[in-house]
Amino acid sequence: YGAAGLALWLGFHALLRPHELLGLRRRDIVFLKDHLGVVGNYLALIKIAQPKTRRIGPRVQHVICEERQLVIFLKVYAERFPSDHL
Repeated sequence: YGAAGLALWLGFHALLRPHELLGLRRRDIVFLKDHLGVVGNYLALIKIAQPKTRRIGPRVQHVICEERQLVIFLKVYAERFPSDHL
């Protein structure tokens, strides 16, 4: 998968708006297996720092991505970049 295909896949499953998707940084994707030590679960927490509804709702929102293959591809792709990388 290329970067554009992976972004579209993530945007679809996490219900991200284009502005939210393009504003994601590496640090906004947290792989929960790494932090919880849960064997067999492939989950990613996506932090949306500038959501569209931030004026009437939470200023920061989170989405959990449970699609196993997507999380595996995200992890492989994201490991190449520093935390500030878009």
